[in-house]
Amino acid sequence: MSPLSLPALLTVCLILGVGTPDAFSQIPPAAPATVAPVANANILRRANEVARYPEIDPELQPPVQLDATVTFVDPGGTVFLQDESGATFIRNSKSGRSMRPGMRLRVKGTRVPGLYIGGIAPESVEILGEGPLPSPVKVTPDDLVDGRYHYQLVELDGVGRSMELTGENTASLRLNTRDGVAEVRFDQNPPEDTHDFVDAQLKVTGLAAGAINDRRQLVHPYVRVADIRAITISAPPPPDPFDLPPVSVAALLAAANRNPDIHRVKVKGTALSGVLGGGFYLREGTRSLFVHTPYAEPLEPGDDVEALGFPQMGNFSAMLADAVFRVTARGTTPAPVAVTAKELANGSCDSELVVVNAKILQRSGTANVWVAEVESTSFKVIGPASPAMMFEPGSRVQFTGLCRVSSTRSEGYRTFPTSYDLWLRQPEDALLLTAPSWWNARRLALALAGVAGAGVLVAAWAGLLKLQVNRQLGLLQLKTQQEAVLEERQRIAREFHDTLEQELAGLSLRLDAATPRVADDKARQLLEQQRKLLSRLQTETRDFVWDLRDASRNEVPLPEALQGLVDHLQTTTAIPIQVEVHGEIPPLPPLVQHHLLRIAREAVNNALKYALPQKVIVKVETDAQVLRLTVADDGKGFDPSKMSVSGGHFGLQGMRERSRKLHTELSLQSTPGGGTSVGLTLALPALRASFT
Repeated sequence: MSPLSLPALLTVCLILGVGTPDAFSQIPPAAPATVAPVANANILRRANEVARYPEIDPELQPPVQLDATVTFVDPGGTVFLQDESGATFIRNSKSGRSMRPGMRLRVKGTRVPGLYIGGIAPESVEILGEGPLPSPVKVTPDDLVDGRYHYQLVELDGVGRSMELTGENTASLRLNTRDGVAEVRFDQNPPEDTHDFVDAQLKVTGLAAGAINDRRQLVHPYVRVADIRAITISAPPPPDPFDLPPVSVAALLAAANRNPDIHRVKVKGTALSGVLGGGFYLREGTRSLFVHTPYAEPLEPGDDVEALGFPQMGNFSAMLADAVFRVTARGTTPAPVAVTAKELANGSCDSELVVVNAKILQRSGTANVWVAEVESTSFKVIGPASPAMMFEPGSRVQFTGLCRVSSTRSEGYRTFPTSYDLWLRQPEDALLLTAPSWWNARRLALALAGVAGAGVLVAAWAGLLKLQVNRQLGLLQLKTQQEAVLEERQRIAREFHDTLEQELAGLSLRLDAATPRVADDKARQLLEQQRKLLSRLQTETRDFVWDLRDASRNEVPLPEALQGLVDHLQTTTAIPIQVEVHGEIPPLPPLVQHHLLRIAREAVNNALKYALPQKVIVKVETDAQVLRLTVADDGKGFDPSKMSVSGGHFGLQGMRERSRKLHTELSLQSTPGGGTSVGLTLALPALRASFT
């Protein structure tokens, strides 16, 4: 970093508002950073390392120890620093307001991610003294766009194009350069008179900054300056800019983007309109031009006008931007040019006053805006607010207005217009030629809609009547079928009870009597195993008979069905079985309730047979979205990882298969000596959609 000469240092200090240093040399420590530093990380000692540190994990940031020079302090207290490697900033809103450009600081703290580049959350800030500012980097608008000098001190040369106040004490200056247009924003004290800057050769020294989106992308770059002292006028504007020699409109249209000069040019011609849509239209000879101006000064069609502005390309044709103008004489209103659909479509009438006979296709609901058509070419018509211009779709109207191409498309090396606007100057610019027929498409559609609606109502009434009759017949058939099925289930249950169950009971008694009389141990063990198998067959037979007799449990609410199941199981054991219900249980599809009851019965039976519990609890609970069924016991428990079906225990496998049919997974929690809990959770909305 090369030192500045004393005059240069004084100039830069005046530009950026550097005053005399304070008596203190130590800023009190700021609040601790909220971002945790990386353990055992290397300390960042260069500004570029802080700015460009990889954003891998925002919660893990390295420590920083940086010696750098203050280049800019914004009104909020953020301090921008620069060393020979690049730039960064200090996130400190309290002590930052007391700092000034030119201060040399030693900052210790933790890196923090910024909006675009990284900064520092300080733990201590030590003032090392005062020194020269870094030399600003000469940049172009393209350099600002790519962000390579973000938050660095930069210098930009160009011609003042326009300046506007953006707030009570802020302003924006647009700078015309050979590489494009750049924006300069003032933090405070903008100039009261902007005429000294427009069309003047300017040199701006400030901070490269910009608007950042939430993806850490530079959307709109600009140069930020503290006040007007950051701008140097290298060459003032002409004393009387209207003394410039005029450029013909034809020449400007032919070479707007090939003009080597970046200053304003002057054109002369006849105004085709007043200020309309952000500017006015000017004709010289047979060529016309749109002149953009922020000034709404009095201007009438036919006035002779001189306009000063910056040539640039519009949507399709060249235009004059950021212009000022003056009326030199009053003339007659110019005649419009009659155009055909072909001339409208190829863009040859862009920025011209035209007259065209068109058919209105549609109209906006509130403003006087229409979509009109000439042959197969459609365009938008924008007129002044007037009750006299209430044209309906289908009308044929003669429009006189200013044509503007609003969008284009490219094919190969050619650009073609795709949409057009026609701006009307006054209500008299729209002349009704023919009104639409009373029987237009809208009224005919309404009449047909009325007839069709009546037919739909009649058909709907007949359909509803037929549906009601079919519903009643279906209910009668269903009731008859249900009664027949119930009677058949009761008959089968009686047959099983009177035959198979009675035979199994008799066989069990015989085995009980025969087992003590057998002296051989192996034979006694075999009889004991057969007696256990027979006992299981008896239990399953009783359950089957109970299922047949109590088929209605799938039609009653789930809590009642569970209570009936528990009452049945309680008759076979002295171990207490409780049912707990939490929440309002909604009606469930019969198949869902059947699977839940089977799972609950299998889980209770397993607890009674194998767990040796003091009690078993069947719990069902619900909210608006889920239903949970849990069977828990306080028995001896087991290790679920050692369970298998190799020993003939298929109950757990069956419960899991039923759970999958309900589109969920069975939850099994158990520890040796800690009891067992079996449960599942059902998503009610998805359940109803799957089983209805």
